[in-house]
Amino acid sequence: MNRSPIPMPTHTDPAVLRLMERQAGALERLAAAMELLTDRLAAQNFADGEDRLLTVNEAAEIVGRSRETIYQLINRGMLPAHRVEGLRGVRISRRQLAEWLSATSLAQEG
Repeated sequence: MNRSPIPMPTHTDPAVLRLMERQAGALERLAAAMELLTDRLAAQNFADGEDRLLTVNEAAEIVGRSRETIYQLINRGMLPAHRVEGLRGVRISRRQLAEWLSATSLAQEG
């Protein structure tokens, strides 16, 4: 995916320019990381046509974040999760995780 560089407004203060350049670089790195995560999740095998429920640990590993971060996202209603009778903890649909990553990536770009 080719992205055009983030346009930089014209300012004369060198400190402001350096800050804006660092922020633009951080945004570009964040967008690249989100794209990598989306690709990593999409590369998982969906050939069987079945969605698979992931543990919080598995979701955290895919996303590259801690279990605590995944639980925070679930508790804030930002990431859908399901309680499965007979199993401890919550499960996250692999397909919903992929959709969430894609939507989050698009939101970061927009």
